[in-house]
Amino acid sequence: MKHLKSCTAAVLALLAADAAFAQTTIRLTGSTAFRSSAITSITNLLGTNYDVAYSGSTPASAQFSTFVGTIGANPVIIQCSWTGSVDGIRDVAQAKTQPFIKATSVPNLNSSAIEQTVVSSDILTAVYENSIPDIAFADNGQTSTTYRMATGTIGLKELDIAIIPFVFVKGNLNSEHPSYTSFRNVTNITSNMARKLYYPDSRGLKLSIMNGADDKTTIVYGLGRDFNSGTRLQTFSEIGIGSAGLSNVYQPQPVNITNDSTQTISGLASYPTTTGFTQGNQGYSSGGLLSKDLARIVAPTATITVGRTTTPFALIGYMGTSDAASALAAGNVLSYNGVSLVKYIGTTPAWDDSVILKGQYSLWGKVRLSYRDGVVDKATPPNNATTITQANNPVAKGFIDSMVVNLKASVVSPIVSVDNPSLKATRDSDTLSIWSK
Repeated sequence: MKHLKSCTAAVLALLAADAAFAQTTIRLTGSTAFRSSAITSITNLLGTNYDVAYSGSTPASAQFSTFVGTIGANPVIIQCSWTGSVDGIRDVAQAKTQPFIKATSVPNLNSSAIEQTVVSSDILTAVYENSIPDIAFADNGQTSTTYRMATGTIGLKELDIAIIPFVFVKGNLNSEHPSYTSFRNVTNITSNMARKLYYPDSRGLKLSIMNGADDKTTIVYGLGRDFNSGTRLQTFSEIGIGSAGLSNVYQPQPVNITNDSTQTISGLASYPTTTGFTQGNQGYSSGGLLSKDLARIVAPTATITVGRTTTPFALIGYMGTSDAASALAAGNVLSYNGVSLVKYIGTTPAWDDSVILKGQYSLWGKVRLSYRDGVVDKATPPNNATTITQANNPVAKGFIDSMVVNLKASVVSPIVSVDNPSLKATRDSDTLSIWSK
């Protein structure tokens, strides 16, 4: 499979002047919700002259990918490790290492061919290496996290890219489930419903509250993301739990070890305890994993026991739109506070960015490209790691500048460029509500 993307003449010109430099390695991390857009931009800049190795079904959906090629005649290695917005900010700001696929694991073909090679997602030293990321994509700002930089340094350089929306998605019930029809009729979730669904002491939400029908038996429970997720931070800020709020998140049973979305769900439990987090207070490490679990069909006999009560259940989760593609096609994307991010072209559902442009849809985050700038590069980061000098390296700095330009020009609905002249909505911070310009 080939990615045949054309760079604009302007983008190529930005880097052509720096062709004399040796091969430059640039490492990216951060938002899984924005991963697909970032990979598209990388391939746009590389054109047809690159090779890639990745873990997953495609580079755009893989947690790990490494590209070897040229940009503007400059040889580059671009390594990606997508771990979540908050995690990415932490690792760039505090110079912490992440695993990346080694450049030596990428097939070396001639310039006329592109090889996309699947590698194991197991962190094997023969394939992976631990390195400090240079750039983080995040749908929240550094100030909305607890992660700061070394004493005496300034914050990350943050470049605004786009507004990225999130959606609530309902799961699937077997047609023999006692609430199959009632749950199919659920089309909207309010911020109050969502807050009740995820609040720390949540015991779920009665289906009758969501659909207005006399269905008081089935309880709806929420699947969610972990603390490293900007999607979680923005969603919890929006629904009123708070950017660092605790929650009660559930996990389908049996556990989906193979990430098989066809595996039937027969039970439910609070998300298991992990180091530093109590039961139910963590969640999925990526929207892709969450979406696969949410797509599984709940068996007609599946129940959950809370206290002395055993009830049937249904599931709802939240994710970025790139992870909700199959849910969109299935008609499982919910309106939020009565505003739908979905329109229909005939009978085919499609994303609708007009409600974001008008300031009507408020469940979104602002994507930033963050990196240590030239002043910070001259300081000593934590753990005495080698300083990153991307701002002082013309090739790497040119890559950053070109990527910002390319991303703003190539975002796909419902993601909206911050430079879109029709955009009427903004926020003062990640934790403040939407308001119109």
